[in-house]
This record gives sequence, structure tokens and C-alpha cells, in this order.
Amino acid sequence: MNIKELLSKALSRDKFWLAKLISLLEANPELLLEYGDLIWKRSGRAHVIGVTGVGGAGKSTLIASLVRLMRSDGKYIGIVSIDPSSPYSGGAILGDRVRIQKSINSGIYMRSVTAPPEEVLPWKALVTLE
Repeated sequence: MNIKELLSKALSRDKFWLAKLISLLEANPELLLEYGDLIWKRSGRAHVIGVTGVGGAGKSTLIASLVRLMRSDGKYIGIVSIDPSSPYSGGAILGDRVRIQKSINSGIYMRSVTAPPEEVLPWKALVTLE
């Protein structure tokens, strides 16, 4: 399958092909230079909302509420969850993903990205947001 076919499938909201496209772009960010216009022409009306805070502040609850509200308006939602790696265990905190997805119906795509402690915002998350 060539990249234009992959783009077409991903932009038709097929979650499997969307995940494949994001993985391809994360591994080969230079492809954005060549194919970025094809993506932005179809997805340029997206809104980006950032949510940050300490553990237990209610980020997942807020996100789930926002998503329910936006889905009630018929909007499609993409969530990029950027989880910092623990400086102690080296692992990522991804449990909120399950909580958010349980509370929301179809029409959302969720992608979790881990970030090493030294990386404030991982480059692969920036690729995904676009």
C-alpha cells in the first residue's frame, strides 16, 4: 500500500489505518514535509486543547466530560495522552486511558505516548497532534 492510499484510509476515520499512519509518521517525520499538505487540507479545522496537572487533579474526569459534550454535538475526537515516564520506575502512567474510554461511546480515537523525563513534550506527540 502506498502512502496516499494509507492517508485516504486514515482520513476516513478508520482507527486501524489512522494508527498505522501515525506510527509511520512518528518513525519517519520527514514524510510530513512531503505529504503534510494532503493531511492538513482534510484536517485543518481541528481544535487542540491541552490539559495538564498533578496526579489526582481531575484531568481524566475533565477530559471525559469535555469529550461527552463534544460527542453530543456530533464531533469526532482524537486524544493524545502524553504520559511522563517515572524517574523512579521508568514506567509510564497510562491507567487513565482505560477510565476515559470506558466513559465514552464511539467516535473517539485515543493514542498514548510516553515521554522520557528529560523531554517536556516529545516530538512524536507533536507529529501526532498535527
